[in-house]
Amino acid sequence: MGVLERIASLSSPYPLVQLEAPTPPKNGLQYPAPKICAKVFSRGDCERFYRSLDPAGPRQQCPYGFSVWPLQLGDNRVAITGLIAAPRFGSDRERLRAKEYPHNRVWSDAVTTWIRNVEEILKDGDVEREEEFSRRLDALHEIRRFNQIIKTNMERACEKESSTGDPDDAPVQLVRAYRASSLISLQLDALDLLANPASAMSFSPRPWVFYRTVDKLVRIYRVIADSRDVRIRLSGTSLSHAAVDQRTIHIIPSVFIDNAVKYSKAGETVEVHVSEGYYETLPVITLCVKSTGPVATPAEERVLFVERARGKAATAIAEGSGVGLTLAKVVAKQHNGWIGAQQRPLTNNRSEWTFTFQIRRLN
Repeated sequence: MGVLERIASLSSPYPLVQLEAPTPPKNGLQYPAPKICAKVFSRGDCERFYRSLDPAGPRQQCPYGFSVWPLQLGDNRVAITGLIAAPRFGSDRERLRAKEYPHNRVWSDAVTTWIRNVEEILKDGDVEREEEFSRRLDALHEIRRFNQIIKTNMERACEKESSTGDPDDAPVQLVRAYRASSLISLQLDALDLLANPASAMSFSPRPWVFYRTVDKLVRIYRVIADSRDVRIRLSGTSLSHAAVDQRTIHIIPSVFIDNAVKYSKAGETVEVHVSEGYYETLPVITLCVKSTGPVATPAEERVLFVERARGKAATAIAEGSGVGLTLAKVVAKQHNGWIGAQQRPLTNNRSEWTFTFQIRRLN
């Protein structure tokens, strides 16, 4: 039984509404709730209200006068609706509901007991998640070991077949196989961080030429780009160092380039540009990845980096997990950098996207 199901099975003064970010569930209420909510939930004002809820925000009052407590339960965004529950808002609509539904009053001791039981379930859930993460990490490390063997052998094969000794000058099929193993390594790094995001906050920074990472990734992703008839053009240069975690810094340009190639159409170009300059008085290195992709609504654009969610237009074009930009945000925070995106609509269903990352340079 999952965490939400266990909570729903409690004798509860609160009905639960599970929200599918960034929209409420298609079928309305997923757990038993008062008939009045089931009747009005499909109306536009209720949908807009639940869609706008911030799990980290305070308790609010729904359009029909009921108290709503938004929160995050593990990976689930949930709204708990306590009919005529504390804290009392005292609105005319609430007084009307209290009069119509006197049995919906909730006593404070029942609320306290329910919250205590939920906290115990969440603690148990944390332990279960940690054990599951440990098992997944063990599996990832085993896959990484096998992939490293493949990658090493393919690199040697490319060097042997190359007249210059440069693996990239080997026959195209060998180069593609070699780069494919490199792409698998990138994905495994991302999965490692996803399984244990706290690991990104503890590292010893080392000076590194950020441009080298970007140049390497452009070479790797050309394998996918060529198969889609998409061009990648790298411009600019930077020989300055930044203090980085070499385990994670590549995730940002990797996510930017991967998304740009994924959502580009045949014949289009992905522009990757690295430059040096100043942000206010700070010396910075700036990465910009510009491409054409699906249009995002203002609501989708606001949660681009903070939610594991994908826009409707993006989902219709290509498959994806929706976690790439979330991980990029984690890595940017880890390096005290800045990350952002800008959309410029071109047509009804296509936009020009510019994804930017800035990190302080050391020289």
